[in-house]
Amino acid sequence: ILLRRDFFVPGGVTSASNAVKVDNDIQVFLNGAAVTGLLTHEGCAEVNPLGPFTTAVVGGTVNHLAILGADRGTESFIDVKVTFP
Repeated sequence: ILLRRDFFVPGGVTSASNAVKVDNDIQVFLNGAAVTGLLTHEGCAEVNPLGPFTTAVVGGTVNHLAILGADRGTESFIDVKVTFP
């Protein structure tokens, strides 16, 4: 699964935190650059969620978040939350 989301970053903001709950694997990209390599996760998405990942963002403009998810079983789940410190 590929999730893509454009989001506006207020002026003066230089970083964002990305929290991800996933079953099973992900790779995170921001503005076309890899934030993580392929991260593996076993079992329920609520148990030991991946992240948060702190990323540099461009304030005062639209940024593009992309998450590539891979499922290796019968259940599929992914939830992403982006916050600014």
